[in-house]
Amino acid sequence: MTIQEQAQQLAALAEQVPVAHVQGLIAELANLGQQVSSVLGGAYGAEEIQGAINQAIEQFNSIGAAMENVKQAIASKAQYHQGS
Repeated sequence: MTIQEQAQQLAALAEQVPVAHVQGLIAELANLGQQVSSVLGGAYGAEEIQGAINQAIEQFNSIGAAMENVKQAIASKAQYHQGS
């Protein structure tokens, strides 16, 4: 396999990192939080549920950032190989 072929394969792999899936999950959780607020309003338990949802969103944000780092690392190697 040539260096150019490696670069092309790495670029394709970088695009496969499922960053968009994480963003989709965050959006779904935010929507769920809005629905919970609609059902419970300020009733007992609403804050606890919102807290759990917010904690999950924060964790997904961290995962999304880590996955973006993976994507960038792969893309960087692809660019490096293309320059060789």
